[in-house]
Amino acid sequence: AVSSYVLEGTAGKNAFMFVALAVLVILLLAAVYMIISNRMLGVAASVSMLMALILTEFFAATFTWLSVDAWAVAGLIAGFILTVITHMLLLNSINKQYQAGKGLKDALDAGVLSIRNMIFEIAVVALCLGIALWVSGTNFAFFGLGIMGASISAAISAWLFVKPIAKIFIGLGIDQAKCYGLKRGEQ
Repeated sequence: AVSSYVLEGTAGKNAFMFVALAVLVILLLAAVYMIISNRMLGVAASVSMLMALILTEFFAATFTWLSVDAWAVAGLIAGFILTVITHMLLLNSINKQYQAGKGLKDALDAGVLSIRNMIFEIAVVALCLGIALWVSGTNFAFFGLGIMGASISAAISAWLFVKPIAKIFIGLGIDQAKCYGLKRGEQ
């Protein structure tokens, strides 16, 4: 099926392209920050955020009836902000587990396990908000759809991609905590 995007409103024909560029800049800045502060974990989170972006694009392209108006774009931006937040929370959780005295692999496992419920709750709240706005039939309906798709892909990417990517790095022999930006004790 061929997907068509319709930009409605008075924002201009190039508004969607500017917003897409803004989202890419936000994700790039977040990725650079994560890589500088968390090194290999930041790389894993950045790849995961890229996967969230791809999942969201798949969501938008699959639902051909989705009209990309200003509200949908706002919903997608809110969802991408949730993507950055969920990944930052995940990295913070892993770091706290390492600071508590766990080894690298155990901190990774425990950090992901301890934050999963919070990421799930964030996704459920965004999903409920999205459904409520979509069902309302108001101008906010496409905002609801945008935030639904982006928040679901944020949760899926944080749950499914960060830990396996980090484990691949560990399997490749990059197994020093310093390479992951992890430090013992208080920061």
